Amino acid sequence: MASDRSALPLVRTGPRTGDVVVRFQHDSTATCILSVHPGPQQLRCVSRGDALDLARRFAAREHVDCWTTTDGRTFGLDLEHRPP
Repeated sequence: MASDRSALPLVRTGPRTGDVVVRFQHDSTATCILSVHPGPQQLRCVSRGDALDLARRFAAREHVDCWTTTDGRTFGLDLEHRPP
């Protein structure tokens, strides 16, 4: 039986253009940085909860996805608002 590749789910491993990214820093400042991918940092938050709340609301309003990262190379999809 031939496999139907169209039935396989699309796995995204990182943000697409326009997605919002929250980067958690684990240095002495413990800040969270929000940015739109690709692009420079746009907002710093001291609280992880505040950063995620802002990012999720922005993602919902703009119909983009929200991602998190600690190293800028590996990403976790936090909230999905656009089709694959």
